[in-house]
Amino acid sequence: WEVAETKVDTLMSRAREAGHPLQATIEDA
Repeated sequence: WEVAETKVDTLMSRAREAGHPLQATIEDA
């Protein structure tokens, strides 16, 4: 589960940097 949590954390960071909502980032994943 640590890997999954890391991926989510990375997505959150990318979403914040890109200025996109986290939900949209998850849908793209």
